[in-house]
Amino acid sequence: MGEKQSKPVETPKMDVDDMILELRMKSKQLERESNRSKKESEKEVVKAKAALKKNNEEGAKLYLQTAQMKHQESINYQKMANRMEAISTQIKTNMNNTKMVEQLRNMTPLLQQQIDNVPLEKVAYSMQEFQKVMDNLTIQSNIMSTTMNEGMANASTESNVDMMMDMLKKEVNAEIQEKMLDANQPMTFNQMGINNTGPITNTQQKSIN
Repeated sequence: MGEKQSKPVETPKMDVDDMILELRMKSKQLERESNRSKKESEKEVVKAKAALKKNNEEGAKLYLQTAQMKHQESINYQKMANRMEAISTQIKTNMNNTKMVEQLRNMTPLLQQQIDNVPLEKVAYSMQEFQKVMDNLTIQSNIMSTTMNEGMANASTESNVDMMMDMLKKEVNAEIQEKMLDANQPMTFNQMGINNTGPITNTQQKSIN
């Protein structure tokens, strides 16, 4: 009996969306590794500082070397994460552009068909007639506005004249009543031009009579 041949394991096919998702997940993972290396570098610096306080200069130097290595490691991880993110963004942009081009390709025959079916002469004639109607409406509207403004101006002028007339009548009536009141009152010495502080002369007596 021959040995059974094992079937090759088929790897699942990956489409563009899956690729973009995978790249972004990888970018996030690299960012986490970068942050972890950065924290480890800071811890090594703290250890080096503590060693120096104990006059352990050699130990402090080793800690600083490790800190520098972790710092560079953090930078490298961050660069790789940025590249992964940039690649996923570029793939997404290319995919969108491809879809848009395909859509435009499908729309072009329809647009051309619509253009061919549109009677350009009728469209031009309709636009001209529409413009004429709009011009006539504008002229009529201007005429109506001018007429209404003139009517309102005349009405306002007449109203102002009537108001002024009423005020003048009241003033004239007030003056007439004041004169009538003055005419009914007896004349005083001052109104007759007589000084009431001294004796009455013959001329004054004649004026009184």
